[in-house]
Amino acid sequence: MSGTLHFRDQLTVKGIEAVVNRHGFSSFEAAEKWIMDFEAYHLIQKFIPGCVIKGGMAVPFHLANDIPGRLSVDVDVVAPLNQADAEESMDKMFSRSTNIFMSGKLHKPQKPRKNLPLLTYFCKYKSRIDADKPEIKIDLFYSDHVHAATKKILPPSSVVGVDIDFEVDVYDYYPLIGDKLTTLAFDTIGVGATDPGVPKHVHDTASLVKSSGGSISISQVVQAFESSSKTEISYMKKSKHDLADIYANLAKFYRRLLRPSGNIGLNESYSGRFVTFGTLALGHSQRHPQMHATDVMMVSVLARALALVHENKASEAEAERIVNGMLSELDHIRGLSPADSVVKARKLRSKYKNSTVYDRIRTSPAEQVYLHNCLLDMDSF
Repeated sequence: MSGTLHFRDQLTVKGIEAVVNRHGFSSFEAAEKWIMDFEAYHLIQKFIPGCVIKGGMAVPFHLANDIPGRLSVDVDVVAPLNQADAEESMDKMFSRSTNIFMSGKLHKPQKPRKNLPLLTYFCKYKSRIDADKPEIKIDLFYSDHVHAATKKILPPSSVVGVDIDFEVDVYDYYPLIGDKLTTLAFDTIGVGATDPGVPKHVHDTASLVKSSGGSISISQVVQAFESSSKTEISYMKKSKHDLADIYANLAKFYRRLLRPSGNIGLNESYSGRFVTFGTLALGHSQRHPQMHATDVMMVSVLARALALVHENKASEAEAERIVNGMLSELDHIRGLSPADSVVKARKLRSKYKNSTVYDRIRTSPAEQVYLHNCLLDMDSF
């Protein structure tokens, strides 16, 4: 058995071009890798029944129709196995699918911060477009059982240009949000603030929150975030943190990504990482750094709301009103004409006309002025 491509009709120059053109992507190589992600998952399913997709590959299955998805070069799956059985299953998969993956190299991280139940494979494949680096990464989290709630996607389904004719199991909506938020607690359990993956975590969280239609359940976000946080704490090799540390750290993550002074926007270092991510993974309409700055601020309002609940400064109901009110107002602002949006921004700025923070929002668009005001209002709780 050497394996036959399941997505052979889409893994052609014409099929890859269709994904690029339909969604406004720039990179044919990234689009090919995205299709290969699902090729890999389809293959993993044969050798590890019950495996579940998490991370960025799962996000598009939960997005509203008007929220564009993104590309991914990683396959994140959770498998109901112990380490030995997981390694044996993956070895079998690679040995019996040499026509699909030419190699599947197990990566051993150097000096990891966490004892993760994780197997990482870099998988080379034969590119149909002569890609410079035809390789995807599979992160396989092994566990005796999947802790998070999951969602079954029945065929046929389509996600960011890939047409799928088999069942797909993904992390459910709130576990995805909780899992993504933990990555933004930079100095406790999250990734580092300078990690190249931060833009995708912010983008995914913002996309999921916007897809709620203004009906986020803070109770369910809290439950998912704390469950994910406790799991991450258990993986830490040194300095253990408690939930209070993590909430406090999450609440100020945006300070590491936005300019500390002057007009609202991404700081220079983070802007460069966002541009790299956007060029590879986002459609043309999503790539503007100022749009991403708005996403950072929106996720920050959610993070601050969660911290207020944990600190007993706001009830879950109050936090829910803040977050859903924010989403409703942002939808209203986006629906304004350009002229009305300018008027709206002027009115929102007037609250701080004689304040030292006025210069921060002097030329900002209405969405960012509104979010800036939300964050300042939350300081008074």
